[in-house]
Amino acid sequence: KLIEKEKFFKEKVLTKVTEGEGRVVVFYFSCKNNYDDWGYSINTGSDLLNTHDASYRRCMVNAKKYTQQDCFLYSIDDVVVWGKDAAFVEKVENEIYESMDPSFVLAEAAKAEDEFLSTWSDEVNPIPKNTLSRLLQQKNLLERMKKLRLKGDDWKYECTKEDFVKYVAIEEGCIGILKLGKIDKTKKKLVIFLHGDRKNDSDYNIKKEYPFSSIIKDQKENINFFYLARPGHKFNGRTRSTGKETSGEQKGNWNAIYKKSWDQIKLSARAIKKLKEHYQPDELILIGSSGGAHLTAITLGRIPGLIDKAILVGCSCTSG
Repeated sequence: KLIEKEKFFKEKVLTKVTEGEGRVVVFYFSCKNNYDDWGYSINTGSDLLNTHDASYRRCMVNAKKYTQQDCFLYSIDDVVVWGKDAAFVEKVENEIYESMDPSFVLAEAAKAEDEFLSTWSDEVNPIPKNTLSRLLQQKNLLERMKKLRLKGDDWKYECTKEDFVKYVAIEEGCIGILKLGKIDKTKKKLVIFLHGDRKNDSDYNIKKEYPFSSIIKDQKENINFFYLARPGHKFNGRTRSTGKETSGEQKGNWNAIYKKSWDQIKLSARAIKKLKEHYQPDELILIGSSGGAHLTAITLGRIPGLIDKAILVGCSCTSG
């Protein structure tokens, strides 16, 4: 039954990819353990993230009706990613971003604009076309275009402050870090702390809120300890970490949280990986609090081998 379904899925995927005309194709499926009942959804679009979301949502509608099980990612375009690890999925997505034609994305937005205008029925308060176009481009396109990873001098993200004490440089920019105690590369353990969600733009006195000095005092001669400012957040005396501030405690199905948190997690994970490579500890321990605990839990699942041990504080990880 499984072989028959896989053949059916691949035929469906290839048909959609052929008909896609440059759009990305994302396929989610759901099944029972005996493979008798199935539910799936294939969506196409010019925006990978939105297509992911739309396909998952439609699949869950079918899953609730037929399987009462969660939906899982089967393929992106004509590449089957079911059963592959997170690194493989990210590689496929990056290749898609690099291959997408920006002019096609813009054309798709213009088409959506025309369709919207054609259905606008308020004759008293018409929307000028140039106004709608400007709103679409500013709100949707300019933010999304960064994800296309265009090659060229105008599309560089640089961090020139990297010192592995105050900042870590990743492809997208700087991630702020704050040391606790003396840092020495001969120390055997590296401990990194991910804070909870915050809603304001003020500098964050994290040492005051999370005073780890007394907790690690007996091990301070053997531990390099860093607080890491999550993407979009800012510590006292640091510039804001690159990336968008998002909640690590999004409510809903865990598979959706697993996907929606990935943009933030991969930025933090790159910084953690660079710290690990620089200090070369025998053991890397990641501590997460609240929303940071959710992100830590997902990091463990999506990037096996990066972290040796993790401590989750205030994590409602059984919800959803």
